[in-house]
Amino acid sequence: MEKPVYYTSKAHLANYKLLMSKNEECKSPELTAACYILAGVGTLEDMDHAETFGANAEVRYEARAPGLNLPQGTAPIDLIEKFVDAGKIDFEGILEGVGSNSAYRALIKLAANLYDSNNYANVNNTFSPLNDEYQAIAYQALLILFPSFSKSFAGRYYR
Repeated sequence: MEKPVYYTSKAHLANYKLLMSKNEECKSPELTAACYILAGVGTLEDMDHAETFGANAEVRYEARAPGLNLPQGTAPIDLIEKFVDAGKIDFEGILEGVGSNSAYRALIKLAANLYDSNNYANVNNTFSPLNDEYQAIAYQALLILFPSFSKSFAGRYYR
């Protein structure tokens, strides 16, 4: 299992390391993909007002930035990390805590599905509320769980 190679910001990377540190003894591709998605929730606030993405965005979207629909000063990671521990993730608790933000909820439902396929996630409902950067997080999480696709795609379709 490889570590994710794409992070939307330094906050996303820091959040990912935090969640994975809580699971040192329980790592699996499913847990890695779920933590990768959960770490990205709330790291792209006010992206519609940003003129660039990349180095300049790193300053805007710091770790523990307040999240949409959360109590003032509460970052999504502050809420999420309470529900992640030793190979277990309480997705219902996270969903209850994040409120009505459709992008957050879509990412959390995708993370739950990748963690355990018994957790339902509709593809259309998952991707439609996501902006480009949140979609990139979702795609990368799929590649964590299904890495053979990315390795063989070019060879099969670009000959």
